[in-house]
Amino acid sequence: KEVGFLVGIYFLGTFAFTAFESTLPLLLDTKLHYDEEHVGYVFAFCGIMAAMVQGGGIGRLVKSFGERRLIGASLLVVAVSLVLMPLANSLPTMLAALAVFAIGSGINRAPTMGLISQLSPADEQGTTLGIAQSAGTLARVLGPTVATTLYDLWLPAPYLACATIALLAGLLAVLRLMGSTAKSPSA
Repeated sequence: KEVGFLVGIYFLGTFAFTAFESTLPLLLDTKLHYDEEHVGYVFAFCGIMAAMVQGGGIGRLVKSFGERRLIGASLLVVAVSLVLMPLANSLPTMLAALAVFAIGSGINRAPTMGLISQLSPADEQGTTLGIAQSAGTLARVLGPTVATTLYDLWLPAPYLACATIALLAGLLAVLRLMGSTAKSPSA
């Protein structure tokens, strides 16, 4: 079922995001020797970038491209950015990779949750969205645990693993969602 597929995509996207979020301070310390204050500035940069997308652009993007296209494309953007992060050795290259990540992840959540809602029967929307949020919560538990373990083994490992996850999820989303023209049960 398409809704279950989307919940799985939401889990994978959230997993990649929380893996990034939990290892970014470690990466910034290793690569740029940043302390907590400077890590905070970098997170603020990411938040501002994502807020600009979510606050100013997501509605126009959905109207122009539709949820289905944005879900797959945003995960592919996230995959590219995750590959770039461990390669960055200066602030400008790190900020460029982080901007790409913030834009991709900023685009992903709203269309995914919106399509889950649209495809769920009206009397099951609350339950379905609750299940999706539970999947996200599980990803928020597993993502940091897996990512920090991988980081301890080899610095690029969590980024490359999550880039692979985002790439596969994005490709699956493109193939499955673009090939489907299913409408909301309430439409």
